[in-house]
Amino acid sequence: MLRKGWKVLSDNFSNRKATLKAQQNLDPTKIELLMGVLCTFNLIMNWFLKLNSKSLIFMFNPCHVVNLFLIVISFTRHSRLGEICCMMVYSFAFGGWIGMIFNENEGFTNFEWFIYYSEHAFASFLGPVVLSLAGRYNMQSYMKFPLPWFGFNLFVFYMRWVLMPLSALTWANLNHTLCGLPNDPFFNFFDLGKMFYFWSEFYLLFSCMVGNAINLVFVTAAFKIFGSSKNTPKLE
Repeated sequence: MLRKGWKVLSDNFSNRKATLKAQQNLDPTKIELLMGVLCTFNLIMNWFLKLNSKSLIFMFNPCHVVNLFLIVISFTRHSRLGEICCMMVYSFAFGGWIGMIFNENEGFTNFEWFIYYSEHAFASFLGPVVLSLAGRYNMQSYMKFPLPWFGFNLFVFYMRWVLMPLSALTWANLNHTLCGLPNDPFFNFFDLGKMFYFWSEFYLLFSCMVGNAINLVFVTAAFKIFGSSKNTPKLE
């Protein structure tokens, strides 16, 4: 899937870039720059809050990383790196949705609630919607098979090769990579116990596809409301 996904992204990249150059749409748009500023503010505030609460290790959780991807995309020209980052934004977005619905915010102040939900809004649906409206990385153009699976595989590698070793070293349950929690509906309903780590691979893939479908609905609705003056070239 990784090899096939990379081939799909690599094929005709020069043509896509040339088309965007002809549209004068290689550089970040104003709405992307605004998103980049807001995500940067959010990331800094989260860093400060977690440093103050001595939980800075949780800055490695996927929703913070998605905000970092959005910052990279928002402040750089259209590029291969930008396409990889946008694929991770689209495929990691289900985590933002889960974080908003099944949150762990006991004892948060009003300001912490605002920071939490604003970040998860960008990590779930606002990021994909803004990127699509801006035209350089229209989500509708990046749902070609196997790109959703390609993005999910990148998520799996981040979970297994980054978060799991960090969790094992620090005993911080980063994105539930050490064990499941009662607020995880799959873990709780199916009583997965010690099988959680194995089965999570499958239900997270299912969640990723559902997240993509929901965000495509949001993107389509946004186009109907705001229209689109520039379109990302289709992947051939």
